[in-house]
Amino acid sequence: MPRASVKIVSPQEPLYTGDRVTLQCNIPEYTDWTYVWYRDNQHLPSQTSKTFTISLPDQTGQYQCRGKRTKWPESSFLSPNHPISATDQTGQYQCQGKRTGRPQSSYISPNHPISVTALPTASVSVSPHGLLYSGETVTLQCDIPNYTDWTYRWYRKDQPQTPGSPSKTVTTLSDQVSQYQCQGRRTDRPKSSQLSVSLHISVTKRSVAVLTLQPNWTQIFSRETVTLRCDIQGGGDTDWEYNFYKNGQSVYFDTKPEYRISPVYTSHTGSYTCMGVKGNKESITSDAVQLIVSYQPKAVLSISPQWMNPGDSVTLNCEVKESSTGWRFSWYKTVPYRAGLPSLLDKSYSVEPLSGYGTTEESYTLSPAGPTDTGGYVCRAGRGDPVYYTNYSEPQCLWSGDLQSSVSLRISPNRTQHFTSKSLSLICDLKGNSTGWRLMRYTETGVQSGCSPNWGSITGSTCTITSTNTWDSGVYWCESGSGQYSNAVNITVSVIVPASSTSVLVGVVVGLVVAAVLLIIFLVLLCQYKNSKGSCSNIIFWPIHPQSTNQDPQQDQGSTQVQSPDAGYTDSAGVSAAAGSSDVTYVQSQLKKLDHKKKASSEPVDVTYAEIDLKLVGKTQKKKKSTIPPESESVYSPIKTFPDHSKTRSHLLKGP
Repeated sequence: MPRASVKIVSPQEPLYTGDRVTLQCNIPEYTDWTYVWYRDNQHLPSQTSKTFTISLPDQTGQYQCRGKRTKWPESSFLSPNHPISATDQTGQYQCQGKRTGRPQSSYISPNHPISVTALPTASVSVSPHGLLYSGETVTLQCDIPNYTDWTYRWYRKDQPQTPGSPSKTVTTLSDQVSQYQCQGRRTDRPKSSQLSVSLHISVTKRSVAVLTLQPNWTQIFSRETVTLRCDIQGGGDTDWEYNFYKNGQSVYFDTKPEYRISPVYTSHTGSYTCMGVKGNKESITSDAVQLIVSYQPKAVLSISPQWMNPGDSVTLNCEVKESSTGWRFSWYKTVPYRAGLPSLLDKSYSVEPLSGYGTTEESYTLSPAGPTDTGGYVCRAGRGDPVYYTNYSEPQCLWSGDLQSSVSLRISPNRTQHFTSKSLSLICDLKGNSTGWRLMRYTETGVQSGCSPNWGSITGSTCTITSTNTWDSGVYWCESGSGQYSNAVNITVSVIVPASSTSVLVGVVVGLVVAAVLLIIFLVLLCQYKNSKGSCSNIIFWPIHPQSTNQDPQQDQGSTQVQSPDAGYTDSAGVSAAAGSSDVTYVQSQLKKLDHKKKASSEPVDVTYAEIDLKLVGKTQKKKKSTIPPESESVYSPIKTFPDHSKTRSHLLKGP
């Protein structure tokens, strides 16, 4: 097998403290060797190359090597030991000269001490100090205590990273975890420093801030209490300080991780984040938490049924319209206002809690409900710690139409349907102590009290509304000073149109229709009159009869026949041109000029008469003529003409 040997490549011997010595393993034959190094018979697994560098005096010792390969021969012989040591030549030095001639020697010189000073030692420091977090930028600094004009060289995992640089610092990312060393070089003696001890840079995962809102409700209301809590996760650090931000601006800084806002207002609405701070270190900023503050919510109460019969079960239902999270509900019955008792904001009522109030259930049941349960009720809701309450709901009433023993309500007139602009009296009948009573009503605008001066006038226990209106519709009841309720009366006030007005309206419409018909008839007759130049004009309306023969009547010279709506018509020759239904009536109208001398002296001289003959005419068949009806069926109607004012007046002269 080939023989391996160790030799020093640089520097030349002797070797001194602080030297960096490069060793080489030589195997004269074959190639593709993988090298195995030993120091003091201990395998150095990190060294597999043909050469490697050691530092004196820390790495002095006996060095050996051998080679391995995949082909034959698979290994070489182990090389002999090669001692590597640093020479220490300090001491007292003297000298003396000798020669062959006389004098053959000189005196020995005085002692001259020779001491060896170790090379300056380089050291590496890192900034920032302490734990380093992923993504941080760190600064490495090489310090050499003596001398100046150094040029600095950096090593990472024993590999040079930079050529010589006059800067004693180097910047790198903390994620580049490794062993760092540095060494100084200069042109004057000493020309180098010792290589620094390795500095290991380790990176810790950066801490992350997590912000939470307590309580974690989707809807926060004005005057509630909220807490923002900032937790730092990861990194292993403690003793953080906490910075809270609203919309990117710092609003609170403390050593405690909680930011408590009590009470909270709508102005606190915003996007909140937090961050942990420790010296010059900062955690990753938390994700944003949205805080939305709304105005104070309102409880809404409903009662079902609102009109009670004895023995009924009545359910009170309370809800918060704006939110349904975390509420507990309280139930109250209204009583007349008393100082010292919880009261509504307008002090219209005080309230007394019902038994069993303060539950998570939204409903409360009165079962069975009796006369003493009639009255007003309110509710409210609360949540959180300390408890935050909504305002009381608007009062809702539970009514009964049954008369009560202590107080009752009567009305006059005694009916539920009333009309506007009428007088209405409401009488509260009180038994026993009648002080402190009041008349109440519930309308579209809510509960109202005070007959006088709001609705009407008070006389004794009677409230009189002198002129009712539609807004007086509602439920009325009496309340005693002790809070007892009377029976309730539901009153409706309606607007009605008077009958006389309706009759007048109908009469006007009918009159207009009749006038329009007469005007049309007049215009037609007048036109026919002018065209006939004094002759009579006959307008005949013929009723059509099935299976009958129609014959035109005898007509005066210049007569004209006119068609009735929805009927067939007969031409001047008496021929039926169309057939209609059997009940169609045709009217023959004859315009005649009469001799004024034959008329009574009381008639106006300018009267024009129209003769209207009513005749029954059968259906025309083969142009046969029909018989003329008797003269007694004619109806004459005088039409008076006013030439100057275009007015007409009709007088009935003759009946059938």
